Amino acid sequence: MKKKEDVICFGAGGGGERLFNTISDKYNIIAFVDNDCRKWGTFLNNVPVLPVSDIKSLVCETIILTSAPGRDSIIKQLVEDYDILRGKIITDYIDEPLETRRIFLRNLSLIQADLNPIYQVAEAGVFQGDFAACINMYYPERMLHLFDTFNGFTEADIAYEKEKAYSNAREGDYANTSISTVLGKMSNPNNVIIHKGIFPDSARDIDATFCFVNLDLDLFMPTYLGLCFFEKRMAEGGVILIHDYFADNFKGPKEAVDRFVSERRGIYDCVPIGDGISILIIGFGKALRGIYE
Repeated sequence: MKKKEDVICFGAGGGGERLFNTISDKYNIIAFVDNDCRKWGTFLNNVPVLPVSDIKSLVCETIILTSAPGRDSIIKQLVEDYDILRGKIITDYIDEPLETRRIFLRNLSLIQADLNPIYQVAEAGVFQGDFAACINMYYPERMLHLFDTFNGFTEADIAYEKEKAYSNAREGDYANTSISTVLGKMSNPNNVIIHKGIFPDSARDIDATFCFVNLDLDLFMPTYLGLCFFEKRMAEGGVILIHDYFADNFKGPKEAVDRFVSERRGIYDCVPIGDGISILIIGFGKALRGIYE
């Protein structure tokens, strides 16, 4: 039997959990490394989680990225700070789903090109802005609203998660971001409006109609409340995309979508987009909105 190649996985969060079973038959994962100091000294599937700086002492140069958020900044960190050759950094496992989402968004924007130009777009759960940058690029003339705490999950976010055992989310997860980081990725920054704070409270004063919304909030309560908030603000033919619907480590989004749809008794349809993790909701329209007004 051929000996498995030793690899290091960068990212001990949800992406690392999901990817472990996919790649462990092919690779011998000797360590996870992560920038989150709270994870150092723990174990993920019996594999130690170490600081990124420990890469220098590990006899292994092949690194597999496990999470799409922050992809480019992680590659830059590895190449510039730790002299890892770009060819030794494997991104295939995150690039394919991300590319699927990008193609979906590009094609959707073409379909929606003739919609009323006053319709706007939004993302709740921005993190470092990688997918927000795609929204901004493919909807260059539409205002893009971005909602995030920019401080990671709050205790209020995760209280319900703990009660229902939907995830192992912790206060401060996904805090490694900033408004300047996000805006620096935008091709049309003048069309971007940042809403910093706990969603959906941070959206209460918005009076706009949306043709596309991406919810990447990871947790049940903000996802469910986000669906309820945007429902009456969607244009006819509008689409809401929900990330992590098929995720094993974040069960909240699926529960939120299923509850939202079932409460509306067949008004909306849900369709996977082919990235293995996201689902979209369609069926929004003026007549349907009238039911709830």
